[in-house]
Amino acid sequence: MRNVGGDQVEVLSILKPNVDPHDFEPTVATAIDVAQAEIIFVHGIGLDRWMDKVIQNAKTTAPVVVTTTGVQLLAKGGRPVKPGEPGDPHVWFDPERAKQMVENIRQGLSRVDPAGAATYQKNALRYRQAIDAMDRQATAIYGRVPVADRKLVTNHDAFAYLAQHFHLTVVGAVIPSLDDTAEPTAKQINALIDEIDRAKVKAIFAEASANPVVARQVAFDTGVKIVDNLYGDTLGPPGSDGDTYIKMMLADANLITGALV
Repeated sequence: MRNVGGDQVEVLSILKPNVDPHDFEPTVATAIDVAQAEIIFVHGIGLDRWMDKVIQNAKTTAPVVVTTTGVQLLAKGGRPVKPGEPGDPHVWFDPERAKQMVENIRQGLSRVDPAGAATYQKNALRYRQAIDAMDRQATAIYGRVPVADRKLVTNHDAFAYLAQHFHLTVVGAVIPSLDDTAEPTAKQINALIDEIDRAKVKAIFAEASANPVVARQVAFDTGVKIVDNLYGDTLGPPGSDGDTYIKMMLADANLITGALV
């Protein structure tokens, strides 16, 4: 939003760094912030479904832009989504899909502020070019690991788009759900342990915003490395190596590659 809006907009983020959108609980203050907005941007695909009620309670007439409109979705496990099937909301892990979100933001800002449309167009173009540059850099980072060795076990099913774009293989997830607040069964954990041994997985990856207790236990039981500071559903705090989208993508690339080489 800030990259497209520039000096023309004042951005208020409801989700703060390291706050997981899956289990975020809006407050009265959240509704007040929404009520004061001139335009509202939501992610969609169920990730921030709590915003529906917030917008309703705020009684706002501001336009609502779903930033993932038109983005081609994958289903759980990385296969193409079927009609009527819920899609995987973690689309930002694919730079090409992220650029579609940038375009949706540009269009939304241009509709409410036609006078600034040329500025939003210029800013959006510059930001898409920056995403392309990040994509090339991340591709080179992942290129340090042979494709056959790019095997991931993750804390939850959040990295299918990343895997598809950068030619990684997600062997399994500790929490076999798109929502990291779900809880795995003992049977699921045992099956994952067997799969880690079979596939000779080198590391388990968990997000900094998620509880890594179960992932750490699985890593201990299988004797593999645990990397529990990936950026997944949230950016990092200001000054961290994940405080912007581009920085978090490169930080994750370096963390994943460092554990697999």
